Amino acid sequence: MSVRFALLAVSLCVVRADVSVAQDVDIRTVESSSEGVVVEITVDWPASMQALVDSAAVEAFTVSTARMLSFGIPTVSETIELPSRDVPGLSLLASAYDELDLPVGDTLVAQETSGPVVWLDGLGTSQGRHLINLGVRLLVYEDGVVRRYRQVRASVRYASGASRQVVASRLVASRRNDNPHLAVEESVLANGVVYKIPVHNTGLYRIDRDFLAALPDFPSPDAIDPDRVAIYGNGGAPVPALNSAPR
Repeated sequence: MSVRFALLAVSLCVVRADVSVAQDVDIRTVESSSEGVVVEITVDWPASMQALVDSAAVEAFTVSTARMLSFGIPTVSETIELPSRDVPGLSLLASAYDELDLPVGDTLVAQETSGPVVWLDGLGTSQGRHLINLGVRLLVYEDGVVRRYRQVRASVRYASGASRQVVASRLVASRRNDNPHLAVEESVLANGVVYKIPVHNTGLYRIDRDFLAALPDFPSPDAIDPDRVAIYGNGGAPVPALNSAPR
């Protein structure tokens, strides 16, 4: 029997995620016109990357390193309202960041933290409003260098006329190349027994035999192969508001 757990707040059960000192992220629209909007994201990081790496004696870039350096939020997003359902254009106007040389220790997390700093996704309509998500990657790993962004300024240009089809094609290509979720043919939660476990507070949690035995309708723990128990989460970030957005 395969048993899978979906954590609603953190991705690993026995890793402490200290959100009480998480970064202060400010997202605001600094310019708005009939042509589009300019959005600025500012992050007040509570500690430098070098200080974090030194205090934890980190030697390579891994999942735990990425979580520590980004304080559990490697990306943020902002929902933009559009005048029409036509796909807008996007450009990175300015950015400020810190860099740290760190060899790769986990190729998968290195791939997940690479890619464009800003992107658009999740175009849809909600209650008559045309919306799209502006995604911002706060932590980027590329060629042995970690970049953590303090400020990002992006321009979202409303599409018009002949440019609509070109921009739409670029967005589709971008989503296909940069969104690993689109390559998934079947969810890891499609088979087996699935339990959702909410995590309301910061702390250290343990899933042991007594915890499993107390779950409703859970089979005898003695009948479960420990190698077939898996834990999945959403990376510590809230899921997007639009159902069409990747998650």
